[in-house]
Amino acid sequence: MARFGIGNQDRAEDAVQSAFVKATQSWPASGVPQNPGAWLYVVATHALIDGLRREQIYAPESEELAASTFDPDALEDAELQMLFMCCHRSLDEASTTCLILHTLCGMSVAEISAGLLSTSEAISQRIVRAKRRLRESGATFSLPTGDQLFSAKEVVLRSIYLMFNEGHLASSGSQLVRSELCDEAILLVERFRASRIGDDPAADALLALLHFHRSRFPARVAEDGSLVQLADQDRSLWDRERIAAGFWYLEASLRGDILSRYHIEAAIAGCHARAASFEGTDWVEVRQYFGDLVERFPSPIACLNECVAIAMAEGTIAGLQRWEAVVSADRRSLVGYVHTHTIHGWLLERMGRPMEARDALNLALASTQNMLERQFLTRWLDRL
Repeated sequence: MARFGIGNQDRAEDAVQSAFVKATQSWPASGVPQNPGAWLYVVATHALIDGLRREQIYAPESEELAASTFDPDALEDAELQMLFMCCHRSLDEASTTCLILHTLCGMSVAEISAGLLSTSEAISQRIVRAKRRLRESGATFSLPTGDQLFSAKEVVLRSIYLMFNEGHLASSGSQLVRSELCDEAILLVERFRASRIGDDPAADALLALLHFHRSRFPARVAEDGSLVQLADQDRSLWDRERIAAGFWYLEASLRGDILSRYHIEAAIAGCHARAASFEGTDWVEVRQYFGDLVERFPSPIACLNECVAIAMAEGTIAGLQRWEAVVSADRRSLVGYVHTHTIHGWLLERMGRPMEARDALNLALASTQNMLERQFLTRWLDRL
């Protein structure tokens, strides 16, 4: 897209699909080329250029113009260039985020809607409108500056964060965790941090958060593939090198006067990383951090997770009361979110109300398409 202009994104996607079709036709007979990626790139590029020439919208000088607007010393990584390319002034933040997740992170419309607590129809419409705006504006790539660069950084980091979240707990399919997606997200932040424009405390805080979460992966899935909740995880399996990296980046993030949502979330994750057990966690401190998070960066998911911290720090009744207030205030977004109902079920079970807990868990079961999460919920229901 940096070569042909972001307005030609749809045409570029069509050219890539055409290259894959040609590969399925030619490779069985001629064999897989030594460098399949390079083969696909060349075929797709030729297809795109031919198509643009037919439409009389491509000329060599336009290629030179598109290339000359980017300062390669500012952001050397090609993937990051593409992420920032989507941060065009014609798009709002929500549309940019959807476009990045769908086009560059490879997430489906359903996965994006799950991460943003929206509907597939609404996300699909956002993506279509975003592509149309870029096409109509004739957008080419140039790195934003000033306030636009600050906003672009926020959008790019949030998109990578959402990409990690999908890998942390897949919204559908037969895998509970998609480690490759999480590792790619961490690499993207590390590459951004290494760039000339990446001296950003928020990036350090996000890296701390992602390393803390990634450290738990060895304990999150049992030998039979089932989900293991945080309270039941064998903490000796947690990756201590990841945890050490998390604390290093968290310390590095404290420079300057920027406080992002990632700072607070990383501090919460750090509390869990330090604790010898779930019960031994400093829940009062976690509760305080969640209070700051909800006050400064309110979101339905943050409010829901705060309910658990309140229950552990102040008692289950207080946690349940907070859950009822949160869901009442944003029922439209939360009613179809699986963890709305798993948290409710957990609270009700702690209250000694198993029948109501079963009702909540049945709602959770109806709200997830992840097969392993469904198995976990079914076993929980059987236990009640």
